[in-house]
Amino acid sequence: AVDAIFIAHPYSGLILDCNTSACQLMQKPKNQLVGMHQTKLHPADQAEQYQRVFQEHIKTGREIVEDVFVVLENGAAIPVDIHAVVIELEGEAVILGLFRNITQRKLLEDQLAATAAEFEALYDNAPCGYHSIDANGYFTRINKLALAWFECERHEIIGKLRPVDFLPPRAKSFLNNLFRALSAKGKLTIWSLN
Repeated sequence: AVDAIFIAHPYSGLILDCNTSACQLMQKPKNQLVGMHQTKLHPADQAEQYQRVFQEHIKTGREIVEDVFVVLENGAAIPVDIHAVVIELEGEAVILGLFRNITQRKLLEDQLAATAAEFEALYDNAPCGYHSIDANGYFTRINKLALAWFECERHEIIGKLRPVDFLPPRAKSFLNNLFRALSAKGKLTIWSLN
């Protein structure tokens, strides 16, 4: 198995068995992991939190997924997803925990969040007015400059108003027709504007 697998006693919390991937994840040989208390896999300062999670597995008997950390032999803490269930093994209830190293996923999530924040800052602070609308023509996003033009607060516009609501009647009719054509065809050509 690619994932680290730990089998632990539901009451004592002691690790009864583990696979090779568990040894690789923890950077420890099996004989050091078997017999260890499950809380020792995690940061010492969060032992109580992990004990509560472990007890929750026992009480509910259903799968629980948690973003948690394990501490490696070298002291580094790495994020893991744990999928744990109570199963019966040789007539005894045990907790089967699948641990997946999510370090790479967390790095990618952080990069994505940073990129999204950068995009949001560029959008919101652009030197021109930007707005986005939904299929019905209502504002879904609007930047600071466009808000200043409309002399409104964001909460007054998003999902409540449309660009046409700020136009005189004649221009409103033209833009409504243009929007219907765009919605129907998915694109506009220069001839649509004539």
